[in-house]
Amino acid sequence: TAPETSAQDVMVVRGWGPDHPGVAEAFMKAVLDHKCQVSDMAQFVLEGSLMFTFVLHVGDKSSMGLMKELTRSAKEQRVQLDFFFPGSSQAHDGIAKGEQVAVVSIVSCQEITPALLCGLDAVLLEHRCVIKEIEHRSDNKRENNGEYNKVEIRVSCPPGVKLSTLSVGAPTASGGASGLQKVAWEHGAEMTIRWWDAMNRPNGKSLVVFGISQELCTTNVLDEVLREAGLDPSTVPEEGSIDKRNETKVSMLKGKSAEVIQKVISRLEFTPGARLVCHALKRLGFRLAILTNIGIKSVAEHVKRELGMDYVICRDLEVEGGLFTGKYKGEMTDVSFRKADLLKLMAEREGIDYRNVILIGEEASLLSAARAREATETFGPNVYFNSNKLKDLTITLYLLGFNGFDVRALRKRRSFQDVAADALVPVVPPGKRFKVTVSTRTRDPGQLQRILAPLTAGKQDMQIATVSQCTLEDGGMCVGFDFRVLKHEPEELLKELLFACQKEGFQVLGSGVVPIETTDPLASMKRRYVITVVQKPQITAASLSTIFSNLSKNKVNLVHIERLSVHEMAALQFTVNLPVGLDPGTFSSELLDASRTLGVDVAFQKD
Repeated sequence: TAPETSAQDVMVVRGWGPDHPGVAEAFMKAVLDHKCQVSDMAQFVLEGSLMFTFVLHVGDKSSMGLMKELTRSAKEQRVQLDFFFPGSSQAHDGIAKGEQVAVVSIVSCQEITPALLCGLDAVLLEHRCVIKEIEHRSDNKRENNGEYNKVEIRVSCPPGVKLSTLSVGAPTASGGASGLQKVAWEHGAEMTIRWWDAMNRPNGKSLVVFGISQELCTTNVLDEVLREAGLDPSTVPEEGSIDKRNETKVSMLKGKSAEVIQKVISRLEFTPGARLVCHALKRLGFRLAILTNIGIKSVAEHVKRELGMDYVICRDLEVEGGLFTGKYKGEMTDVSFRKADLLKLMAEREGIDYRNVILIGEEASLLSAARAREATETFGPNVYFNSNKLKDLTITLYLLGFNGFDVRALRKRRSFQDVAADALVPVVPPGKRFKVTVSTRTRDPGQLQRILAPLTAGKQDMQIATVSQCTLEDGGMCVGFDFRVLKHEPEELLKELLFACQKEGFQVLGSGVVPIETTDPLASMKRRYVITVVQKPQITAASLSTIFSNLSKNKVNLVHIERLSVHEMAALQFTVNLPVGLDPGTFSSELLDASRTLGVDVAFQKD
């Protein structure tokens, strides 16, 4: 077990400099030589620059010697160091009692901007939520994947905060305040939110529910039936609920031939990405369902067969003598079931928890604020989609936790693609770039706004090429930005940012103008792997030293460190890039052999 320590025994070491293999091994050797225990660690790499933090438990007599040794190692590794001894009020251990952690996924076909992040942080600040981690992978950049930019934000929430409050705003007398969803839409982005469970994607035992019109299909199917019958759906007034409008449209079909339905089916077009999304979710073991109010059962059954759905719930039109009667038929004619009740019935039929029911479509945007909150609290992520706005259903995969490489691999399955992976052309935005890495010794709500404030007002040309943030249980955080600017001069903006950070008491660990890239940003990601390390009661310095030594010996570059365990540092995840020529199987065997002698469980897999 870890030695008993006071806050004065805790040393926080933060380092930054050029990224290269062997840095972690050099520092861990010094820690091991001085018989110190690592209680927490984090690391990220931002455009070739390394940022890492260790929280160490040190003895009274070893701190000065350790600092000298670490400083010597830092000079050899071309790394700068900062030492920090937190007070008792700043020493934390794991997640606070009652604290909840949510994951917010932001996806956009436009560039991520400082204004967008500030807007999101403003909502979080209102509810005293603190950003813990931000991940922005290379394959989740539109300039690399040709589709979307995706940023994933992990948020610490005080006890009692609800997902619905963060998503659509708190209930008020006027109907509700601004939530994350509204902010995302204002900046041309989509978002989902869920409670963090250490999994990147939803539970495999999930039920995914789609609509048809402007969701799985590109058009309003009922409107297409009216047009095929020679009627104009635009004559139906827009006021009233969608169900009332549909009833009016159905009444217009009275006396028309039911053969028009087959004509609509024969020319029905699926939304780009629909086959890809349904196939991907089925391969993960998800159950897929259609819940639609179009009222044309034969169309819904056709979609079900074509896309491999498991079942469909849909009303049908009444037909007598081959002609529409202008009414719905069956037991649902006079009884209006709430969709929430139907979703619960489907989940119970499949033995699936309500929280694992995922809604894809525009249903959430059509609900009242109260109903939207109820849906968010009862079911899993609500993924907004309307084909008139978003064009390609593939965006839902990104919002559900898939990454750019995942989607690219799925597209290469020729029999299921709507757009060939090779046809997606990466879009490299123009502009000059500069980067900044900022460190704070406390972690407070609203810090992102305070850092980015100088880059929002009157600077619409500001974009974020990359953002990454990590936090430690000592209470501090480090965040790195790679900015892109179209009109302003990077040097001027950098001065403004540095001044703002100094005024706020934040430490700038590194900054400068970013040179134009000449290498393939995805080349290293193609050889990216994840190493998960578990040791109880906690991972020892000796175990870490052995693992880092193995990485360094094989020239494996460590790009990200994330703590998975809540309290003691019993589980860590390392993201690494393997060098060209190193066989993954051979490296994995070496790693496993070394770990067995230390009583450590290690898993090695492709990222």
